[in-house]
Amino acid sequence: METESGKIEGSISIKGNFQLNGTVTGDVVLEENAFFRLNGMVLGNLILNKQTKAELNGTLQGDAVNEQGGLLEIQGVVNGRVIGNANIASTAVIRNT
Repeated sequence: METESGKIEGSISIKGNFQLNGTVTGDVVLEENAFFRLNGMVLGNLILNKQTKAELNGTLQGDAVNEQGGLLEIQGVVNGRVIGNANIASTAVIRNT
């Protein structure tokens, strides 16, 4: 699994397995069959496409969008909306529903 602990400027597209311990200043888009673990912060939106999985343990400033059948697990903080299906832990914080 590729891991990034620094700062990524702008939006990124994920095609494989990726763990973020740092910050992305834009959106994160998961392409088909991608896996994303967020332990850091995304300043934009998180967008899941079909056959993707995201574990959100850190902070998402924008919206979490899962309208195409991905698997979204939220244990951290979402300051935007959760659109589509998600497994939300009892300890998660969703600020804008």
